[in-house]
Amino acid sequence: MSPTNSSTADTRDHHDIPNPQVLDAADQFRNGFQLLAQQPPGSGVLLPALQCGAIAIELYLKSLSARAQEVPDTSMPGLVAVYAGMERPSHLFGELFDQAPADAKADIERRVTASSQLQRFAGARLVLEAAGPLFVASRYPFEAGRRIDEFGWMAFKELVVLIGDAVHALPPRLVT
Repeated sequence: MSPTNSSTADTRDHHDIPNPQVLDAADQFRNGFQLLAQQPPGSGVLLPALQCGAIAIELYLKSLSARAQEVPDTSMPGLVAVYAGMERPSHLFGELFDQAPADAKADIERRVTASSQLQRFAGARLVLEAAGPLFVASRYPFEAGRRIDEFGWMAFKELVVLIGDAVHALPPRLVT
């Protein structure tokens, strides 16, 4: 969660990889995606499933570079609320991937290359760029030019799981 007034936020000199707050939110969206994805065809939950999956991907990627921010609690002087924010905010999967640590990017790359569903793309960044439009298309499928079928359902399911598994496989660490 980002503070409403960033001028009063104090970003810490160090940050956790992955950021635990963002990771928890990503896990919740992945769980929602998996529950919706288990529903039989015709259940009427494809768009919410795609939206939950896309948000999970975005948040997993953000968890790799988000920094904790301390915001003074106006109702309790001397206390702070801890939020997470990005130095370079983005919703674009490729840009978020670029901000991730090198070891995380290498592991995601290795997993994409090993995936039968995703190896048709020339690398992890291209997979993420190709999947990115689903984020908007799942909200506005009725607009001209919005396509939810270009990436492929099985590839998308694989990507959601792959990104989450890669982030969870990283040893948690503190970076200065």
